[in-house]
Amino acid sequence: MFNDKNIEKLESFYKDLESVRNELTIEYNNAQDISNEKKYKTMRKNPEGVEVEVELEGKTLWYEIRNLGFKCDGATILRVEFPKVFDLQEKHEAMVNKLNEFSKLELGVDPLAMTLLDVVKIAKGVSENNK
Repeated sequence: MFNDKNIEKLESFYKDLESVRNELTIEYNNAQDISNEKKYKTMRKNPEGVEVEVELEGKTLWYEIRNLGFKCDGATILRVEFPKVFDLQEKHEAMVNKLNEFSKLELGVDPLAMTLLDVVKIAKGVSENNK
């Protein structure tokens, strides 16, 4: 239901989410700058499927994270040195999940899968709220 209380809560969600996203972006960029050229040792399978120790640059590990997510091997390695980045990522993800849950339960709209019907519901709810 779109009423003043839910709209204010939605605005608050987005304000808080933006704040955490901005902090995460700063920390992520700083961590990349610090670690891009550094070498990190880890175990990887060679073409024959045998685990061998390899040395990877930080930029390779950040590339893995961007493409495979914050639970990949690269993340496990970099989390030790940059825990704040990973803590902020987890906080951001939890906030997004809470926002999605609120949107579905209180507003009846899935923000990740908006349909034309959802747009009509929003317009109708806002219109009714302003009467």
